[in-house]
Amino acid sequence: MDEVGWKLFAPLSVERSPLLVEYYHKPEETLIRLGGAKGAVLRPYQLQELLVHLMSIQPWTHSEAAYAPPKLHLGARSYTLSESARLTLIETFQTLLVEIRLETSQAPLVQEGWQRTIVQLDRSSFVTLEDGLATIAQAARQNLGLSGVNIWLREPGTAKLLWKWPENSPLAVAKASLSEQISPQTHPVFFTVLERSLVLAIEDTGKDARVAELRPWLTSRGVRALMQVAVHTEEGLGGVLWFENTQPHSWTSEEQAFAALLGHLLGRLLEAERFRTTTDRIKALEEKQRPRLMASGEEFRARLEPLLIQAKRGNRSLALVRIALEHPPSQGSAIARELISGIRQSDLVADLENGQFVFLGEVRRPGGGAQLASRLFQRLRAALGRQAGLSLGLALFPQDASDPEELWNRAAQACQQAQAAGGGIRLAVPEAVDLENALARGELELHFQPLYRLATSELAAVEALARWHKGTKIHRTASEFLPIAEQAGLMEAGDRWTIQKVLEQATVFQSVDPNVQFTLNLSADSLLNPEFPKTLATLVAERSLAPGGVVLEIREEVLLYDPASLSQTLHALKGIGVRIALDDFGANPLPFCELKRCSPDWLKLSPALCTLENARLAKALVELAHALGAQAVAKGLESQEQVGAMRELGFDLGQGHALGRPVPAEDLGALLVWGVGR
Repeated sequence: MDEVGWKLFAPLSVERSPLLVEYYHKPEETLIRLGGAKGAVLRPYQLQELLVHLMSIQPWTHSEAAYAPPKLHLGARSYTLSESARLTLIETFQTLLVEIRLETSQAPLVQEGWQRTIVQLDRSSFVTLEDGLATIAQAARQNLGLSGVNIWLREPGTAKLLWKWPENSPLAVAKASLSEQISPQTHPVFFTVLERSLVLAIEDTGKDARVAELRPWLTSRGVRALMQVAVHTEEGLGGVLWFENTQPHSWTSEEQAFAALLGHLLGRLLEAERFRTTTDRIKALEEKQRPRLMASGEEFRARLEPLLIQAKRGNRSLALVRIALEHPPSQGSAIARELISGIRQSDLVADLENGQFVFLGEVRRPGGGAQLASRLFQRLRAALGRQAGLSLGLALFPQDASDPEELWNRAAQACQQAQAAGGGIRLAVPEAVDLENALARGELELHFQPLYRLATSELAAVEALARWHKGTKIHRTASEFLPIAEQAGLMEAGDRWTIQKVLEQATVFQSVDPNVQFTLNLSADSLLNPEFPKTLATLVAERSLAPGGVVLEIREEVLLYDPASLSQTLHALKGIGVRIALDDFGANPLPFCELKRCSPDWLKLSPALCTLENARLAKALVELAHALGAQAVAKGLESQEQVGAMRELGFDLGQGHALGRPVPAEDLGALLVWGVGR
């Protein structure tokens, strides 16, 4: 299948191994690829099957994939899933299946009986808790062939379990004296077992000590086999699903998996019930059936904390945007309609009243939060007009805040700053406005650090490094202010400024040493712009420079954002003669198939690998670089002993303080003429 057609949904790291989640739209179907080109290709219903088994921690096999807890095999790749990795995959697959359903208007369904039942229940909506309990019990009866199904729920404010369903059955009334309640005080052993269990499968109640405290009651009812699913909520044990048979029974792994998933659905019902009142149950149903309906501010804040917990568990970023409208009475409904019409199903929007709104969405790459806020601002301004008095404040989790309250306050403060400035967008990122102004006023400058050919000690290239003069004595390096630029969405503007300055220097000094190359770091924002190769080619041609004199340095994790699009961009750049360097190679996971596809000219190894202690590994990576037709560059050389060792290992180029420190642009001439710097 054509590699260009795959779109990256999420680059995950499972136990320090990369696991790419990609999807491919075709007219007749949608495919999902897990684990890259050497991984597994699944259809949506097959991914749903895998999701169900990940949730129940039960084995699953497919022609290209298999799950044998804790191992996940995807084509030629294998992963050992920790609990956090398993939960991250569950959340990722759930989100992907939702987006596929939205984009294709198709509902991916599994093809097996009990699995299909789970999917159908998962997509169902219940007006009342009682409706949900009855539906779950009916599903258990139909799929497990039981003689009895009971549901016990914790009494609010206590640790007692009360018989909740079937609450009106003759058996419940007749046995009320025996089944009124179960508590830690009356049944301590049983409660201890429940607290430590998810599924409790009892083949024979007359012999199993775990239910000895319940035996008189079970015997009176003729119950000989019992399977119980403990439902754990944020407040502790929330309830128990209780499945009975009148004869001893050996519960299969499939039956236990199905029971566990029914318990998961019951837990979701209980969590939903916590946020409902009797008067707004119909509204809750509408919101489930229409996920783009505006949520209330109260519900928004209630849902914020669990969403942040999930994001932290999955190592994901979220953007919280506060929106303020200067004239709410006439424009409030318009902004509500515009926000609702453009959000993804995974996004949240709340109307805080008085012209205040709040939006929460996922950010999948650096700078994405600022771009999201900018798109919101432009769309709302187009809908409301420039006279609407629109102000947006953005805060990112976890970059700007580590908890819900702090995130909420940081976004509110940024929105207030935007209002005080007369409208526009303000970020919670410290110094974002200062950096934007510094770029506009040209307050940044470039320093240049040399790279030498280790075999001959010749000057081979100079790397452009940005510096920010803040005040009279403060000189900030790129590593200090680039995180600000990323969050503020200023990376592409910074790239344009750097490219123009580098090309100016290259034009001045090309007659001094035309063989010296100029290297500069490039962000994902520029690479994801399809017009960037044309723009760069025009700038180089205007100065009559050779494109081969420019080396663009890219960090390897950038290639995971959108491999298909970036592959096209890199191919176009190499087509005009520009060279590509992978910077800090080895610091982040990159599949070898992606490495080969980007076909780098340089591999700049991470300084951590260019040490005497890692000499054998460094040697192997030098051979890898040469096998790819690339030059191997050693970074972070701090001593002459290290320089000599890297030379012996076969590195082509070297860079570090032992060879030359960065020098200002005014000293570049001396560096190019004499090959020495400060």
